[in-house]
Amino acid sequence: MKLDEIRINEDNSDSKGTYAGVRFCEDTVNRIKTFVEENEIPQPVPDEKMHSTILYSRKHLPNYEAAGDFEEPFEGIPTEFDLWESQPDEEGNKSNCLVLQYDCDPLVERHQSLMDEHEATFDFEEYKPHVTLSYNVGDLDLSNLNPSDVGPINVVSEYSEDLNVDWAKSNT
Repeated sequence: MKLDEIRINEDNSDSKGTYAGVRFCEDTVNRIKTFVEENEIPQPVPDEKMHSTILYSRKHLPNYEAAGDFEEPFEGIPTEFDLWESQPDEEGNKSNCLVLQYDCDPLVERHQSLMDEHEATFDFEEYKPHVTLSYNVGDLDLSNLNPSDVGPINVVSEYSEDLNVDWAKSNT
């Protein structure tokens, strides 16, 4: 192995950071998909990639295990649509991501519990439950989009994987 192939992160290990997300029930995914189609949202996220982030830790969390399927779904209530700037793609270009933010106290509590329990890192000032509907919507006018038209967001499972800080390059 060459020296430049060794990846060393902030905890001095060769492990990547830890990413965890949650998935939705089939009914939620179908309602989001219908909403996206009816509102002609450009470049929608594929159904199988719909998720919400719960952990985005650049620090590897060796003792963390995803919860898997929840006994009872966490229910979220859509609150607003927003445009968030994407991470840069391979050429350094950024785009507007359409996100649907939602209130979900159990998800916020799970995030905070995992952060505390594992001393995880997080790149953002505040954890905001959201689902990205498109990673590139241009200058979409949000004034005609009503979050309540989506209906409740039912979170049913938690998964994890190594953190991929370059994920945007394959999603925009």
